[in-house]
Amino acid sequence: MTDTAVTTVIDNILTHLDTHLSEVDYKSRTEFFPVMQTTNTAVLAMPFGMTTTATFLALSGSWRLVHRIPFEFWIKHVNGAASTSTAAAFDLGYKAIRVLQDHDETDFSLDADTPLEWTVDPNPSTINNLPWLVATLVVPAVTYQEAA
Repeated sequence: MTDTAVTTVIDNILTHLDTHLSEVDYKSRTEFFPVMQTTNTAVLAMPFGMTTTATFLALSGSWRLVHRIPFEFWIKHVNGAASTSTAAAFDLGYKAIRVLQDHDETDFSLDADTPLEWTVDPNPSTINNLPWLVATLVVPAVTYQEAA
């Protein structure tokens, strides 16, 4: 068992979401605002609201950590094309969850006892006079640490 940094897990998840969701054209865990970076949908890993719980596993002498990592999806709203952006807000959640289920236990592990959660903000966000639909997918990822 080797220790895995949470940033490694986040990078792996971001790569899967970017690779397998055609709507996503930008990903980052360092940029907070995708306004200048995306033409459609950006997925951002935000540390805000992330939680980690640790459970000691006596038999192995290691720690099991469950990280609830929020990934924000910034969906660009184009005036006159509301059906496209609202459909993306509705559909990206289940598509993203499916991608993660399909790639679970490859280069990241989901916690089977914790639900993945998709939430769309109740109102659009406006940045630089551009409207965005913002949704958050909370991903419960598992890592292990050797006991000190």
